[in-house]
Amino acid sequence: MMKQNSLGILLAGFLCISLAACGDGDATVDLIDGVFLDSAVEGLSYGATTQFGVTDENGGFTVDRGQQVIFSIGALTLPGVLAKEIITPLDIFGTTSVDDPRVVNLARLLQSLDADGYPDNGIVISPAAVMAATPVDFASATFETDVASLVANSGSQTVALIDGATALAHLSATLTVNSVPTGDCSADHPLVGETASLSTIHHQVAGDVRVVDNCTLEVTNFVFDGLGPRVFFYAAKDSQFGSDAAFVVGPRLNGTVYSGNTLTLKLPAGKTLDDMNSISVWCADVRIDFGSAVFN
Repeated sequence: MMKQNSLGILLAGFLCISLAACGDGDATVDLIDGVFLDSAVEGLSYGATTQFGVTDENGGFTVDRGQQVIFSIGALTLPGVLAKEIITPLDIFGTTSVDDPRVVNLARLLQSLDADGYPDNGIVISPAAVMAATPVDFASATFETDVASLVANSGSQTVALIDGATALAHLSATLTVNSVPTGDCSADHPLVGETASLSTIHHQVAGDVRVVDNCTLEVTNFVFDGLGPRVFFYAAKDSQFGSDAAFVVGPRLNGTVYSGNTLTLKLPAGKTLDDMNSISVWCADVRIDFGSAVFN
């Protein structure tokens, strides 16, 4: 029976090829080249109507235009999404809200699976992660425990699921750089339009921070020598950057030298300008302020 079924499949495939060969020869396949981003994600399997493959180092994939594409990590299959040039965790769950728990959890997982544990230089899903992956519900209250084994056995330098705030800061930075909309953001907060200059305490930190709108900060003329472990912009009330209420804004900074750069920072989901009036280039591991600014 198995042999007969296999033969039937082969004959059907041959018939399709033969019919195509007998056509008028004018038909063309309309393909779309896209990228999957939370940083570029390499190593995701994908499939559409006729195109299948694995995302490359740029997060790249090629599928049929207008068709649904399904991404997966081994046995962990993500919801299908209409193919387009840029696909992010927002598209996977059909939302523009970065604080959707499913979006947060997918970002946490992808960044935790990154082979070198440094998603700012791209996310690489290793064969070990593909082998260890099992189906998961991204909306489940037990998500963290459900993926604990996968993360621990993924071959990543990161052996435990990263926290939601760090993951969202990274995802928000990626969305900003690629001009991906994440919903409306008004500009009616009293801090909008305020500018403050970063003090220089360590590692040559300098620059000016402006509040653009209710969810966006812009850092201009930013200087930082890139040294130190796990350095981020931290926002807080009254310069309490070491408190539990402080939070990460934007991407990880160490490892990159900044010489007068401009950075756009999005407040993470669940945080507003009411939660801050100061910002620091903060070394999270040793809890040291490399340079900070306070808004009036």
